[in-house]
Amino acid sequence: MNKSSSILIVGHSNRVESSIFEQLSGSKLIVTTMDDFLDELKSQNPDIIFFCGPISDIEDEELVKIAHTQQRGRITICYRPQWEDGAIIHFKNNYGTNVFLDDESLDDFGPIVEKGLQLARYYHEREGLFKKLKSQNLELEALTVNLENVVEERTKNTLDQKQEVEEGVNKIRGVIRFVKELSSQVALEETLLLIRNDLKRFHKINQCILAVSDYNLNNSLYYYRRGSVVDHQAQMRWSDIQMIRINSLDDQKYLADELGMPIGQVISVSLGGAEPAKDTPMPVLYFEHSMTFDEIDEFVDYISFRLQAISITVDRILLQNEVRNVSYMWERTFDSIDNPVAIINRDFQVLRANQEFFSRSKSKYCFESIAEADEVCQNCPVEKAVRTNVHQGDTVLFQNKSYEVHSYPIIDRASQAVSAVVNHYIDMTEANELQGLLVQNEKMSAIGHLAGHIAHELNNPLTGIRSLAQLVLEEEPLSETMRSDLTEVEKASARCQNIIKNLLEFSSDKETSEEQVASLSEIVEKTLPFLKTAMGDFRRDIRLLEDGDEIRCEPQLLQQVIFNLINNACQAMQGSGELSIVESIEDDVVKLSVKDSGSGIDSANLERIFEPFYTTKEKGQGTGLGLSMCKRIVESYHGKIYVKSELNVGSEFVIEFPKVNKV
Repeated sequence: MNKSSSILIVGHSNRVESSIFEQLSGSKLIVTTMDDFLDELKSQNPDIIFFCGPISDIEDEELVKIAHTQQRGRITICYRPQWEDGAIIHFKNNYGTNVFLDDESLDDFGPIVEKGLQLARYYHEREGLFKKLKSQNLELEALTVNLENVVEERTKNTLDQKQEVEEGVNKIRGVIRFVKELSSQVALEETLLLIRNDLKRFHKINQCILAVSDYNLNNSLYYYRRGSVVDHQAQMRWSDIQMIRINSLDDQKYLADELGMPIGQVISVSLGGAEPAKDTPMPVLYFEHSMTFDEIDEFVDYISFRLQAISITVDRILLQNEVRNVSYMWERTFDSIDNPVAIINRDFQVLRANQEFFSRSKSKYCFESIAEADEVCQNCPVEKAVRTNVHQGDTVLFQNKSYEVHSYPIIDRASQAVSAVVNHYIDMTEANELQGLLVQNEKMSAIGHLAGHIAHELNNPLTGIRSLAQLVLEEEPLSETMRSDLTEVEKASARCQNIIKNLLEFSSDKETSEEQVASLSEIVEKTLPFLKTAMGDFRRDIRLLEDGDEIRCEPQLLQQVIFNLINNACQAMQGSGELSIVESIEDDVVKLSVKDSGSGIDSANLERIFEPFYTTKEKGQGTGLGLSMCKRIVESYHGKIYVKSELNVGSEFVIEFPKVNKV
């Protein structure tokens, strides 16, 4: 039996007590009276209650009822030596008594008590379990409360973190949107407006000023005023800053002095970026404001996320402006070159050219543009420059002009091969014409020196011979033979003097300030003596006017034209043929025709016969400058020159001048 079991005995009965002591010697027996029953019940909490005394009145019955109520689940035993009829039923129904004993059944007390103690132990264990469960429930409730607090706290932290993340995402989205908008800006004015609009959330930002210096060392302050951005050319340079400078009095004073208006507190932000040119300040953003320190911290944090993008954009725009300026200056320089210049690739395609080059044609290939040809120009140095990787030059003829073409190879850095060629076309037409004129003048000068020397050496003897012949002719008597011979001597002397005079005039380098009025026939007659060798044994038909053929010209230059035309006609006939020199007047126009019966000129060459450097003569016999100079001289006197020719029949060159009427 469990030593901790206890039995509360209410009342007194010797027989009962002796029986209990015999059978339940291991249990704790507590004996009390009805008066002390409730106190003992509360203090002892027995496993079994044994009423062994008489229950005589209502109060006793109430005690039994209380015992049953408080000791629910435990055995309550009532003992009487003998139970009256109906008493057991009464106790069961009214007081819930479990066991009833009398003297006859008292011997069964032991097993009943053992069963009651087992039931009590069960209830003790159950109550212990209930208490444990209750304690665990309390702990669980406390744990649940703690968990709920933890969950609530963590939920709050999560929500706070989520809000922070959302704010961060929104901030990043704002930066991305700002960067996208910045990337499309092409002007500093637009960039400043974008920055200004992005800072609208900061109501205490009064003015946004962008200070930049371009590559030409022009310092500019861009700021917003009256609905537009003003570009102020700064007289003084601003001071450099490392990162951010807050409320600097120096910055405030600088802006006020430069812009000529009051400036409040200023936050200065360096844009950093590319290394500026020497003596050039770094770009700076100035923000005039009236913010508190907390608001300044928020603003600095906000603008810091945008600084790199703003710096890159400002550098990009400045670089693009510089590229445009350099490109514009390069194009202006390129276009200011009077001669054609072009960049040509290895396939003769024009990559870039100046206006002078494209003034001819904007074709794909250089030879199409410059020469209007279908194939590469003869002697073109581009191929040589590509092949040799060094500068090449040559002379190319096209479009009535002579060009000295210089090809400068452009080397690709990666492959070290020639990727393109710069062609510089120098128009040598006028220089060559001047060279031809210089050669002609040198020839005429040599002839002049020779004529002067001849005149000096021959004029005096010829004058003596002529004078002596004239004196002898005046003497009498002379035979007819003598007179005839002396007359021929006098005429020959006069003719020699005229030849010397004409030679001096033909070779004269005297410059006349005004055109002269001269007879075309006289000019022809003075020229013919110099062509006696050239005309040789050709049949001649020379018909010149005696009067009324005055024109305005420079006789010496016109002599050269006539000399050239007659000499060309003689060369065209190659030893035999007929030379015709005929002068006429039609409608106040004096004409001179020089006609030969030579090989003629092919019709394909007639249109180009007066072009510089164009000649039908064999190589070494002509420069192609003679007829072009003749044309220039004739047209300078408001005259015309043209040619008629038929192959294998002959050619006729005609010059025409306006007739000058005598007053």
